[in-house]
Amino acid sequence: MSPRRKRLVNPMTDQKTVHDVTYDLLRKLVLTTVFGNPGSTEQTFLQDFPGDFTYVLALQEASALAMADGFAQSTGKPALVNLHTAAGTGNAMASLVAAYRANTPLIVTAGQQPAKCRCATPI
Repeated sequence: MSPRRKRLVNPMTDQKTVHDVTYDLLRKLVLTTVFGNPGSTEQTFLQDFPGDFTYVLALQEASALAMADGFAQSTGKPALVNLHTAAGTGNAMASLVAAYRANTPLIVTAGQQPAKCRCATPI
């Protein structure tokens, strides 16, 4: 077991974290390429990003989704897109509609701030 894996398991309970389980599931689904335009709300998802994954950074959410669309169409496999909050999802909406109309297999996630942080700084 790698030193990194040992660190991710909570020593108090020997249970995996949500972070561990998420990346394990993505591995099982062979979704190891992630497209996105990260913001502060995605920090926990990207923290300790696994070495066997690839992150494709986009300058804006619409281009992140468009790149994932092209990737999924060219490989014939689903692509994972991680967008930044509700505004990021709104920015990607035209690309999402285009992917939907093309029947592209996409999995889209978006980070979100807790309500108590919306008037202050994101987590």
